[in-house]
Amino acid sequence: MRKILFVLLMSFLIFPQKITLKQVVTLAMEKNPDILVAKYEPEKSKNLWEASRAIFVPSLSFSASASKDQQKPSSIFEGRSDRVDTDRESGELQIIQTLPTGGNITFSVSQNRNYTTNLFYQLNPSYTTFFQLSLSHPLLKNAGVSVTKQNIIISRANYERSQLDFRARAEEVVLDVVQAYWNYLYYLEAYRVKEESLKLAQDLYHQNLEMVKVGKKSSLDLVEAEAEVENRRAELIEARNQLENAREQLRLKTGMETIPEDPSSFEPPRTVRTLPDLASVLEYARRNNPQLLAAQKQVETAEFQMRVKKNALKPELNLQLSLSTIGRAGDRVLYKNNNPFSGEVVGKISGSPYDALNEALRGAYNSVNLSLVYKMPVLRQREVGEFRAAVSEYYQARENYRKVLSQVEYEVKSAWRDAVAAYQRMIATKKARELAEKKLEAEQVKFAQGASTNYMVLTYQRDLANARINELKSLLDYNVALYRLKKAAGRLLEGFQIKF
Repeated sequence: MRKILFVLLMSFLIFPQKITLKQVVTLAMEKNPDILVAKYEPEKSKNLWEASRAIFVPSLSFSASASKDQQKPSSIFEGRSDRVDTDRESGELQIIQTLPTGGNITFSVSQNRNYTTNLFYQLNPSYTTFFQLSLSHPLLKNAGVSVTKQNIIISRANYERSQLDFRARAEEVVLDVVQAYWNYLYYLEAYRVKEESLKLAQDLYHQNLEMVKVGKKSSLDLVEAEAEVENRRAELIEARNQLENAREQLRLKTGMETIPEDPSSFEPPRTVRTLPDLASVLEYARRNNPQLLAAQKQVETAEFQMRVKKNALKPELNLQLSLSTIGRAGDRVLYKNNNPFSGEVVGKISGSPYDALNEALRGAYNSVNLSLVYKMPVLRQREVGEFRAAVSEYYQARENYRKVLSQVEYEVKSAWRDAVAAYQRMIATKKARELAEKKLEAEQVKFAQGASTNYMVLTYQRDLANARINELKSLLDYNVALYRLKKAAGRLLEGFQIKF
């Protein structure tokens, strides 16, 4: 068993796993700076949406007050003293609930205590309990679920649109990562082609050197070969610089710490034609492209706001209904001969706040109030202006949707044509590279036999290097075009199994 584990470990170390494009994209979703910045926008929109739903959370309020008044009597009915004292204490509890159809319903309960030195108060101190249920509801303007929930509906639409915008941004980042991945592989292979091209020029230089020594070539041929070596060394330096820039781009977009320089460490590009039907891609893009869906969501939001502003053009007609019950109790003071002017108290019948509460709960004394309030502004300049602005915004959103639709269709067609052309170039450049290899091989044989010149061999060497680079570029262009096509259709994240 230990031998098996050792063999597996050594095979993993000797033959390391390839760095696949999916792994690189997954890493970019965690470390790409654009993603790290953009991901907060949907979160912010979601918090605003949740905050807007607080409109239907009932509000609870409680108030308490106490007062003490001293007044000079203005009537003989206020008593024979030269001062009338009045103490008042009250407390009120109120619950207000907004209704989905508009308006609100309010329930309130209050308890009051009143004490006075005025002789003609039958209950002193007196306790009053008051229950009231009131409804205020619009019947024309501001009526309806859509108007009441407009902030919730709009903030939810903004949240959904921010998700689509984030998805579109994520697809742009993924496409950038794909391009950086294949771009690095391209410059890595191009650097190796330049290395091989330099080696061929150096071999030719050494061949010329040997021929000059034996008198088969002139020193001018040696100078020509040496000059080509230096030219290709300069090209190799430039290729190295391009490779380092490509490496930094890949590191910046993905957050990769170590990027190998062995092409075999990366996923090989696709060489088989796997191009879907253009009509099916266009149909899929119309239903799934995030930019198009965001534009469609904007049209729906603008249409909703237009309906809300149209409702604001109606006059106000509000229904107001209140149901209330009251209970009152207290200490009943008994005067001699039932004459309060005597000021002689002969007894007292005690009362309490609970007596007032029980009386209110029994509904001993009730009142109902129903009213309709109609209001119509003389000029509706503000409402008309806002409605016209909402109509303009709606038509603007529709035109923007058509523009985005045209742009998406163009991107799909362009990417599809690029993929077709890149695949055809890949076939042609492969054939051109094979022919360039045969031409150089034949020319080198002729050169060894003294039937060719430095110029022809160097030319065919350069042609072969260019043919290899062109083949590589068409191959990677084909792979990038396939991913561009997926992005235009709105299925790029799906291909990498990225979900939000």
